[in-house]
Amino acid sequence: MKRLNRFTQIGLTALLVFTAACSTAASPGEPKEAGQSRLQIAEAMFQERCKKSGEFIKRTVDNVEGIYLLKLRPNEINRGN
Repeated sequence: MKRLNRFTQIGLTALLVFTAACSTAASPGEPKEAGQSRLQIAEAMFQERCKKSGEFIKRTVDNVEGIYLLKLRPNEINRGN
């Protein structure tokens, strides 16, 4: 009889801890409107940075047949060579 009481106590304690953990995880830390406003700000920043990225031609020169690149960056790091 004493063993059953001990298992019952352990089971009820585990159930109580599990229930308490699930109830605190379900409630968000910030309201939904605050999360939406942060999302809109982040999307606006992303769009603005995308406008500035990429390769651009800064100037063009007439009567030039080609260019010679002195230092090229390798695609991979190869320290064996």
